[in-house]
Amino acid sequence: MSARPRTNGGQVVAALIVGTSVGTVLVAGWLFVAALFAGPPEFAPVVALGGFMYAPLPWIVGLLLVGLPVGAILHLCGARSRWTGAATGAVLSTPALSICTLTLAPTIADDAFRLAAVLASHALVGAVVGWVVAHIAYDRKGTSE
Repeated sequence: MSARPRTNGGQVVAALIVGTSVGTVLVAGWLFVAALFAGPPEFAPVVALGGFMYAPLPWIVGLLLVGLPVGAILHLCGARSRWTGAATGAVLSTPALSICTLTLAPTIADDAFRLAAVLASHALVGAVVGWVVAHIAYDRKGTSE
């Protein structure tokens, strides 16, 4: 019989910090790749740097205002796996990332394939962040996860 994964306040704070960092790096990388294909490639590093400077604030605010309460509810319900974190991250971050993208580049909505690719990439970024947050927030000693 395996024990449930446990957590404490320090692990949750560390998970929020690392989740913000991972989300920031993934968004900057996503912007770099998108800028390579959208315009002159020499502007890609500048776009990525701008994203790297802008992204931490929305990530930490989103994790604190949305992710933390939802994570607390999932914790109380016993849903503490990394895969639950990944699914939750994908579902919760996709609307926020999509709103930012459509605000900054509204022409993406004109092409269904580009829009689907953007939404899928946003879900993937959120899933990675959710997986990392759940991985750091919970102590896995004595569990089979």
